[in-house]
Amino acid sequence: MRVLLEDNPETAVCWLAESQGHILGWSLIRWFPVDIFSRTGSYISVFVDRDQRGHELGKRLVKEAVSYAQQHDMKPWFYGASQEQINFYTACEVSPEHITADPFCRRMP
Repeated sequence: MRVLLEDNPETAVCWLAESQGHILGWSLIRWFPVDIFSRTGSYISVFVDRDQRGHELGKRLVKEAVSYAQQHDMKPWFYGASQEQINFYTACEVSPEHITADPFCRRMP
């Protein structure tokens, strides 16, 4: 993630949740050039430390990234290959059509 942010600061933003110098979770949004439908797609990744799960931190990180995407006219999508990931994003009120099992997809499924 650090390399991505350092090498491509114009195409990625990250939010960190930390306490006393420890990272509790993060969300990262990366975006891609306009696709054939004249839309800019964005890929949102979220991680929350296992000990911090179940306390709404992940939902807040998802909400922040989605808000950023919407403010910048980007279509947010999420990688959900496992049922655990799909359940998490669904609990965060991410619409199922914004969840994809293709980690390399550059436009909305």
